[in-house]
Amino acid sequence: KTTAETVGGSFFMAYIMAVLLFMAILLYGVNVMSSVLEEKTNRIMEVLVSSLKPFEMMLGKVLGVGAVSFFQFLIWGVSARLLFSQREALLRKMTGEVDASRAFQMPPIPATTIAVFLAFFLGGFLLYSAMFAAVGALSGNEQEARQAQQPVTYLLMISYLSIFALTNDPNSTFSVSLSLIPFTSPIAMPVRWTAGSLPVSEVLGSLALLALGIVAVTWVAARIYRVGILMTGKRPTLKE
Repeated sequence: KTTAETVGGSFFMAYIMAVLLFMAILLYGVNVMSSVLEEKTNRIMEVLVSSLKPFEMMLGKVLGVGAVSFFQFLIWGVSARLLFSQREALLRKMTGEVDASRAFQMPPIPATTIAVFLAFFLGGFLLYSAMFAAVGALSGNEQEARQAQQPVTYLLMISYLSIFALTNDPNSTFSVSLSLIPFTSPIAMPVRWTAGSLPVSEVLGSLALLALGIVAVTWVAARIYRVGILMTGKRPTLKE
């Protein structure tokens, strides 16, 4: 029974972690894209580029939305903690149960799990926000942006849709591969960490590869951003 409860709790935490990471990275990445597209279509870029370099503009977008996202996570975390601490009184008023504290129990979350979650969320946000910023710079309107963002979204969905494979066998070749590839590791590695015991060296190696991926993707995205932000009426060609 204890083993079954432990496995069930691990799967629940892994699933919740995958959903939070997927939704947060996608939501804030799309916010970056929409902000870039809005400034491009309103010709605000033409004013800003006279005093800022394109890379500085893109970096400001990513860091600004990133700061907002972390602040929102902080608010959600404090609010959830407050509500959970008062769950007995709230459930007693709603259900009338005398011992309402047993109606809802959360498994304990180790500090290391929270650290892994935040580290890969930050890495995933930086990686995908740079890609979404490039998509916004390439697009001329909202419809083009929605079409262009689909390949980026599909990359993020690979590890999200593989959650059962990641939790059922965290040490399989497929699971290990997903946790090492920068485009899938922001979700795959935290899920593997929650589903089973992993060596810290493997987590650090995945973070190192993710950092290299962020540098490479940001470099490419910055070049696309530089060309695309001032091009209106048509999408730049591959040569451009």
